[in-house]
Amino acid sequence: MRTPDSMPTEESLQLLEELELNEPSEIARVRVRDAVKVRAEIRIRQGNASLRAEPEIEGRTREVSREQLLATADEPLSVADVYRVAFDRQVVALPDSYLLCTACRLLNDGRFEVELRFFTPVDVSQMAHGEEPS
Repeated sequence: MRTPDSMPTEESLQLLEELELNEPSEIARVRVRDAVKVRAEIRIRQGNASLRAEPEIEGRTREVSREQLLATADEPLSVADVYRVAFDRQVVALPDSYLLCTACRLLNDGRFEVELRFFTPVDVSQMAHGEEPS
């Protein structure tokens, strides 16, 4: 049972509401700080040799940064698993790479947002401002 002293005040409720409203925008601002928005087809395969026979998952990049790839995928990925990602090299000048899945969120039926972390930083300078690499 709450006593009048432990009841939230109007000010504390307003601060909590403000915090809830600001949090997603702050996360988005930090996430895109050094990322390049680029749309390219990708093919995702299990990185574990014993699971390579699993079907390929198709996806599309949304943002690429030195350390992370944000993409959408047609199937969910398992967080903490390693995946081999093949990029459309006409759009993204990166070789096939092994990445660690750090997040997977359901966007809608049949579409997932995935965050994958590169094991070593990559050069995204040629992709700046949506340019296609030469």
